[in-house]
Amino acid sequence: MFFLSLLACLQFIGLASSAKFSASLQKLGSSIDLQGNFDSKHPVYDYLEDEYCVTVAIGTPPKEYNLVVDTSSDVSWVPHVECGEGPKGCQPWCKEKPCNFFCIKECCIPEEQRDKGCLRKKKYNPKDSETYEKSSTDFSFNTSIGRVQGFYGKDNWTLGISSGEPLSVDGFKFGLVTTLGQKYNKSAFDGVLGLSRSRNPKSFAVQAIESGLLDEPLMSLHFKFGGYDKHGRLGGALTLGGLDHDNCGFVKSWIPVEDNAAWIFKIDRPVLNGHPLKGALALSDTSSAYLHGPFEWIYPFARGIGADYVTNKDIWVTGCDANFTVTFDIGKHTYNLPWESLVQEVSPDHCELMVKATGYTPYTWVLGAPFAQAYCHVYDFEKGRIGFAEILK
Repeated sequence: MFFLSLLACLQFIGLASSAKFSASLQKLGSSIDLQGNFDSKHPVYDYLEDEYCVTVAIGTPPKEYNLVVDTSSDVSWVPHVECGEGPKGCQPWCKEKPCNFFCIKECCIPEEQRDKGCLRKKKYNPKDSETYEKSSTDFSFNTSIGRVQGFYGKDNWTLGISSGEPLSVDGFKFGLVTTLGQKYNKSAFDGVLGLSRSRNPKSFAVQAIESGLLDEPLMSLHFKFGGYDKHGRLGGALTLGGLDHDNCGFVKSWIPVEDNAAWIFKIDRPVLNGHPLKGALALSDTSSAYLHGPFEWIYPFARGIGADYVTNKDIWVTGCDANFTVTFDIGKHTYNLPWESLVQEVSPDHCELMVKATGYTPYTWVLGAPFAQAYCHVYDFEKGRIGFAEILK
């Protein structure tokens, strides 16, 4: 009898402990959605201090491209084989004057003035892929570093084909770029991996989720600052389908997004070097090397710490020993942006202050790579929210 009573007692304690543990896990899960056990994690490589890229294989047979991780873009794109090649069919006499009398306008553009954005890029040739599907839809848009223009097509995309955890999306709609702004020539990436919330067109993450390839509609980004390296160095991880427990702590709190297609959320109070500012909307853009803010706030902040604006380069230059504070009140927490992430050396005695003014947009701030280097980012596609976590390593 004693044994049965003791056993019943132990069972009761066990059930109570189990119930308590389940309740705790349920409470924890309600804040960070721990429910799946499959995720697809891929190394991210840091080029030039602020270009975080992954390797994506496209087509059959697959060809690898270096794509920048871009949470602000709904279009994933690579340069078309003819990008930067100039117009076709121009006759030799088009190089002579008067060109406009004999040739079409496109043939008369001097070679040094033609599109140079694609010259150093690895280009995609539809004829080389057995799985390419043609589309008749064109696209064109402007970015902070130039114009992007081309047409859509479909092919098989595989993220992490060499990492041991490949994630393949068949028949993925992407952009084949035929015109690319000249400033893109200075970048290390070939194209863009769009990871916005957009469903028209569908971003890579959205199509992977809708195709049932991931257990959870989550994406985690871990960026770390490794310094300048034009050849690229390991700079973090992109995790699709779950949380990055190896590199990131718990999500501090979730912030609802304000847009159906973009990762736009509310900043309750920015504070630049001790000066509190009014709250505003912000865009998470991991492809940008800068912290963007309104001119009327960025200008006095930069001048206040002794930075000078270089007009012909559109950059702020300051001493490398600059020391200041930048914080953002978001949701229930204050996030500190270390000054080191906003200062990049351009010469032994001069550094660039990684801030820029935003133009007219639906949002006031753009939190680019400097903020992503300070906190892990977690994106919840299903519930429309974004969270930030401490970086563990």
